[in-house]
Amino acid sequence: MSSLLVGTPPVAASAASASSLVLRTVPGSVDFVQCNAGSTAGYLMLHNATAAPSNGAVTPVCVWQMAANTTVSAGFDPPLYLSTGATLTFSTTGPTTQTLSATAWFGGRIV
Repeated sequence: MSSLLVGTPPVAASAASASSLVLRTVPGSVDFVQCNAGSTAGYLMLHNATAAPSNGAVTPVCVWQMAANTTVSAGFDPPLYLSTGATLTFSTTGPTTQTLSATAWFGGRIV
């Protein structure tokens, strides 16, 4: 997804409640992620992957615990380099076990 402003990095966002959002499918960097949790508490996970991992044991790069109806925003300075890709997921279990839940909105910026 491209940005409308010249010189600004591409931004990706989910259009509706979802369980995951692929930010990039190739190696590269992420400098910002955001998640709005709905009525379900859980964990925002950032994976070095080109798609959401299956439910079960996972090894996320970063994990943020979230209460229901809250927002988490995180910036990386310098940007976080991921060697495979970048995918955000929202799980009702964590931090190393994933049970995907389509109850969150996601956003992120790649550089």
